[in-house]
Amino acid sequence: MTYLNRELTSYAAVSSFVSTGLPGVRRILTVGESKLALLGPRAQTGRFKAFPPAMFVHDSRNLPDLARRMHGQGWDCIVYNRMSALFWSRFMVEDIPTERELALWASFWRSHTDLVFESPWGGQVQGYFYVFLLSDHAPKASRAVLPGIEGWICRMQTEMANGHYAEAKKMMAVLRRAAGDFGVVDQIEANLFMNTITTKHRGELLRRARSRGVCSPAVCLDIARYELVAGRPKNALELEAEAMRLDPWLTKVEAKRLLSLPLNQALLVP
Repeated sequence: MTYLNRELTSYAAVSSFVSTGLPGVRRILTVGESKLALLGPRAQTGRFKAFPPAMFVHDSRNLPDLARRMHGQGWDCIVYNRMSALFWSRFMVEDIPTERELALWASFWRSHTDLVFESPWGGQVQGYFYVFLLSDHAPKASRAVLPGIEGWICRMQTEMANGHYAEAKKMMAVLRRAAGDFGVVDQIEANLFMNTITTKHRGELLRRARSRGVCSPAVCLDIARYELVAGRPKNALELEAEAMRLDPWLTKVEAKRLLSLPLNQALLVP
């Protein structure tokens, strides 16, 4: 492992890809990532207090209008740090979209983004990255993540923390209507409402999130717990190995400890 990979982990991997794998890209927007030094002069960041496309989604009448506005900004690539964006979601509540805007943005993401890079591993310090090209034709459109919904997630968490469960469930229903085919939505519902849904349903949500491309140690270990309870230790071992591949700093001892936790206890790992 090189010095950069050892010290900067997933950030080193994505910066290497951006510098060598995107020769035709003119302008890069980063979401959930403010470190631009290794991403080069093409990159710009919205930092953590705003989601730059939000104003264009708000002002757009329909999908072609939104596509025109996005192209007008010159962005042809988005670098998304999933973990950092979620961590800083409390600063994005000022950009919380309406249901119409959620649906419009999800429609744009399905039809105009092409996944070209995903972190081979992640970490709690640097995060987990995706690189998307913006295109009118997206043959590799991903259903794993949907950048820009972090403020919505934070608002649901706040409602839950304040005991407003009915309001949080209404917001979850809105998010599912607008973007229910994205794996991150399944993951959010499984984690945020884990004490209000059945363990069976939660297991189904986590498996569906993984099938839609959500890769994280937490998802792998969570599903592994269900596999152990179901009497499928071989499947659990494979998921444990995948979790350790995704987070090289996750030890086997720690993985075993996490697998021993009851199903109704959250795993505090990325």
